[in-house]
Amino acid sequence: MELTLENIKKILTELGFNPTIQKETKQVFLILTIDIHEYPVFFRILPSGPFLQVVIFFPFQFQPQYFNEISRFLHAVNRFIDWQGFCIEEKLQTIFYRMTVPAFDNKLPGVLTFEKILQTMHNIPKTMNMPLLEVASGAKTSQQMIEIMEKSFQSRSS
Repeated sequence: MELTLENIKKILTELGFNPTIQKETKQVFLILTIDIHEYPVFFRILPSGPFLQVVIFFPFQFQPQYFNEISRFLHAVNRFIDWQGFCIEEKLQTIFYRMTVPAFDNKLPGVLTFEKILQTMHNIPKTMNMPLLEVASGAKTSQQMIEIMEKSFQSRSS
């Protein structure tokens, strides 16, 4: 299936979502509801490849005085992630997670790949919403949260 916004929308609809095409931004948009929070998700085609890029925004803003802390925390988290990662938009004070998938021969990834992408877009907020919110609000420093997460990972691997 050719890599087009219409085909992205078609697959997402087949998977039970209600996507819309934003013609002005050339993106497919949907809302993921996870727990009680709504997360905007955008799918767009990057011509340099081509690639399918998927971005999920966290539904809160960080306070400007915590920009350095949240940046340090995201940098630390990204060290453990291969290829994709968390990003920050300083002017808008937002945090998002970005994933880029190659579109070989300008073809759309299959349904199974889309299911895995959406599973990732669901798991990232489930795992990271509270740690990000705590650092973004100043409730914890980046170092405190990193230590908490390291202890959690160590106890899981023991």
